[in-house]
Amino acid sequence: MSKSTLTYKIIDTDGGESHGDKRIKVEMYDGENKLVGWWGIYIYFKDGVSNGLRGSERRIYYQADLADEIFIEEDYRGQQHARFMGKILAEKMATSGLKKDDILWISAEASQGFWAKMGMTPFEKEQPPQVTGVTGEGDDKWMTVGDFFKWTNKQTLEGGKKKYIKKRRKRRKSRRTSKRKKNKKRTRRKKIT
Repeated sequence: MSKSTLTYKIIDTDGGESHGDKRIKVEMYDGENKLVGWWGIYIYFKDGVSNGLRGSERRIYYQADLADEIFIEEDYRGQQHARFMGKILAEKMATSGLKKDDILWISAEASQGFWAKMGMTPFEKEQPPQVTGVTGEGDDKWMTVGDFFKWTNKQTLEGGKKKYIKKRRKRRKSRRTSKRKKNKKRTRRKKIT
């Protein structure tokens, strides 16, 4: 493997199975423009499941096959390239209409522990809160979109970077306030003596 710059390409197409579904794929190329890895997910928008509520509380939950296609060449494994492609997928998922509590699943774990390290939960251990397209037999696993975003170190869908900045500002403000209180106590002690 030569030390070359890797480039990537995003393929965002309508799903072939049903109108309205979506397939997002990231392809990674080396310096000689050779395909060295890819990761594709298939989002099932047509088969969304209602939460059963009416009015403003109504919500359609969506699901996606996280392992529609995934591969990294042997020479490029163990170098965080899967996380890099995951970050790109997360960016596309954020604009595709998925929410943080939608379900991502894989059917049949065959990766020698990659999905488990990512934090996916086996169906046998715990059932997802929404219905999925997987039967939950064998090595099937699931996680929420929010958990996937945490794995890729991306901010969550609701609030995103703005929410993080607000929290940081609150922390700074509380630090300033506590410093002022300490300074007032010090000046009071000096006046008394």
